[in-house]
Amino acid sequence: ISFNRSKAALMASDPTNPFGKSLLEQMMAQVSFDMLPNLRQSETPWRVKLLGEGATDAGGPGRDLYTQICLEIQQPYMKLFMTPHSTPNGYLVPNTDLITDKRKDMFIYVGALIGGSYVTKLPQPFRFMPLVWSYLVGNKITKEDIYNFDNGFKHLMKTIRSIQSKEEFDTIFKDNLFYTVLNSKGDVVELFSEGSSVLVTFENKDSYCDLCENYRINEFDKPLQYMSKGIQIFIPESLRKMLTPHELEVLICGDL
Repeated sequence: ISFNRSKAALMASDPTNPFGKSLLEQMMAQVSFDMLPNLRQSETPWRVKLLGEGATDAGGPGRDLYTQICLEIQQPYMKLFMTPHSTPNGYLVPNTDLITDKRKDMFIYVGALIGGSYVTKLPQPFRFMPLVWSYLVGNKITKEDIYNFDNGFKHLMKTIRSIQSKEEFDTIFKDNLFYTVLNSKGDVVELFSEGSSVLVTFENKDSYCDLCENYRINEFDKPLQYMSKGIQIFIPESLRKMLTPHELEVLICGDL
């Protein structure tokens, strides 16, 4: 596989540069989905040629490029993953903006790169939130998974549910709580059409919380489904289901 790291550097410095092209996109252009199983190698997944650098090798450069792609996909300019607004600690969740056909394919290849890290025994420094690993071993995301990284959301839901009287509810929320929720990016999202103009009342506060929690629980469904499709190429679901989320993370990333 040929890689042009100069083009990748242009993409990193200016994603709008028409001459830039990420390493992931360069890989996808040369390795079709049907060819991904061919990356199942014992040490390094490919033989690479570094355009303009005079290097062709299956060892050092091949392993280096694999790690560079795994690091690249986590960068903000790729817009595949993001740090939740509530948790500025560097751990990532999938970016749910603009799930186009191209981005769908990119998430599938991300999953394949994750699985390939295990097969090739090349641990990679993926910085994913625990809920990502949990989903990849077959668990359903729960509200507790969301609470674990969004204390503000947890506090709001528990506060609303704990209110026992209309008087107390009106004192705290009268005329300022609508059918909206903050997503992981920090954007306000309507829970249904024109929900931003519908007031939450004491009588329906619990159903409001149900809607909020349901939205957040399913917020990452699409990208995680695509990632799961990619990892399936290298690590069957039957095997992943035998692992805990932490065990899968250690297999892929090593003991970080």
